[in-house]
Amino acid sequence: MRLVRIIGKHILKTHPERNITAAIYSYWANQIIELFKKEQRAVYLHTKLVESTRGITNRLVGKLPDQIHNLKRKYRESGIITKRPKLDPPTTPTSSRCSSPSSPASPSSPLSRFDDIDSEAEKECSESLEWLKNSSHPWESVEQKWEETSSVRLSHLKNQSIDEYFKEYPALQKPTGYILLLQDFKTCYPANFNGLFENFPSYKKEIFKVASNRPNKDKFIKILLSLENVSEEVENLAAFLLIPSLLSVCTIRLKGNAKKVWRPSKSEVRDGFILHVRSDADIEAHIIKRKTKLAEFNLTLQPLIIVVGESLKEVQSYIVVVNTTKYFFNHIVEAVDSFLKIIFTLNAKFSEESKSAWLVIQQGFYKIKTNFDKTPTTTSTLLTELGI
Repeated sequence: MRLVRIIGKHILKTHPERNITAAIYSYWANQIIELFKKEQRAVYLHTKLVESTRGITNRLVGKLPDQIHNLKRKYRESGIITKRPKLDPPTTPTSSRCSSPSSPASPSSPLSRFDDIDSEAEKECSESLEWLKNSSHPWESVEQKWEETSSVRLSHLKNQSIDEYFKEYPALQKPTGYILLLQDFKTCYPANFNGLFENFPSYKKEIFKVASNRPNKDKFIKILLSLENVSEEVENLAAFLLIPSLLSVCTIRLKGNAKKVWRPSKSEVRDGFILHVRSDADIEAHIIKRKTKLAEFNLTLQPLIIVVGESLKEVQSYIVVVNTTKYFFNHIVEAVDSFLKIIFTLNAKFSEESKSAWLVIQQGFYKIKTNFDKTPTTTSTLLTELGI
């Protein structure tokens, strides 16, 4: 507890009059568990879905946010902090060429809105871009410069592979790197940013209802239905896993070879959606297995969600894998939310075998439809059944 108090005082000394961002909390939580290997990150920081006047929101809780809250209260009482904290104004003027365009996101691609970035914008952002290519600390500076350079970076990304992009900006390979990608998603889709948190709770019961009404339920669906009401976390995980189980399997026709098709099994569809492994030691073997399978059909491994735990009731962690980078989460809703935003921000693709399930989440919960969506009938049917 003394360590948390010291960290809290340091954070407030650096940022006495501002709200503390999720990235700052994440940075210090990661430092603690890196130093004390047996400590659990969730004890110091995790998110919790709470209902407020603004709807369902994702709130940071744990020892670090609690400590900051208590210290701020004491500081205000003693006059050290003279007013309640307010959000900082934008670090760059909204008219800056470096900042994001103010026009709404294109329905075709999140990156298409950055087609017309001129050389003047490149010049204005060159110093910040160079810093990001060579630095990933302090994190507050990373976040600031990342926001400042969003339009130029995203215009470059259209011509880069994910691997090249991650190598160019080392901060993305940090445990908190996903926050930068979420920030870019918010730039492209500000109105849809909280879509999952706002809509999933109300449709979760409908998912279980539709599943329970299916006449021919397979063994896996029955297992998932038994997890309803076990706990909020287990129920959320089961609800997500039910989505691909409620869809018909789609035959995948390969580009360049019309005669060669892949009709994945139900288990392959589930694994392409959310892969469950029993331990960390199993992760690499399963990834290699998936790469080998996909290579048979000239497909490449896309970003993937992995659930680690002895059973669906005993999950240790949720991981979003992007190439060789792994982002860790404490809750399935966080993992699913981050995954979809990462896919859109990086201009990546959903795995072919599970695309129909992800379109349910994209169109149903985030209310995003793009010109690239080829929505199968099974997806449209399930959305209708859910009342979306």
